[in-house]
Amino acid sequence: YKCSHCSAPGPTSYHCQCKDVRYCSPECQQAGLAQHKPQCTAALTTKLEELEHRLGTSNHPKIAKLSQMLASLYSKQDKLDKAEGFVRKTLRIKLGYGARQ
Repeated sequence: YKCSHCSAPGPTSYHCQCKDVRYCSPECQQAGLAQHKPQCTAALTTKLEELEHRLGTSNHPKIAKLSQMLASLYSKQDKLDKAEGFVRKTLRIKLGYGARQ
């Protein structure tokens, strides 16, 4: 592996919760996470859950937008089963069926 922040080769014992990025040191982790956070599936999933809780519904355009972002990120990571779930959720909201049945 190589560090996702400084590109140093070698052991990377620090990583993001999503485990998609790895870092060589706590300093690189802190610096790199600020840049990685907008593209992090773990952070976006937490944000989605908090928004659903705050709004009291899963049927909202903001929920659809975050779901669409997660679908795209999971697709890029070849995690197609997770991507499909978020695509379905996005479509149900946009088509007026609600996110859950």
